[in-house]
Amino acid sequence: MVNIAAGIFAFIGVIIILAFVFGGLLEAQRENDYKERKISELEERVYELERRIEKRK
Repeated sequence: MVNIAAGIFAFIGVIIILAFVFGGLLEAQRENDYKERKISELEERVYELERRIEKRK
């Protein structure tokens, strides 16, 4: 009976640890997506500015 209870607590512990790891990975991916989006926006602005400069020449 004690072994069954210990097994259940261990299983619950593993699920909790996996939830924290998965949550951390999701947060890191969100940060990467945000940075990529900002870089893309900046690249687009640079491209637009380059086009404006070329038009003035």
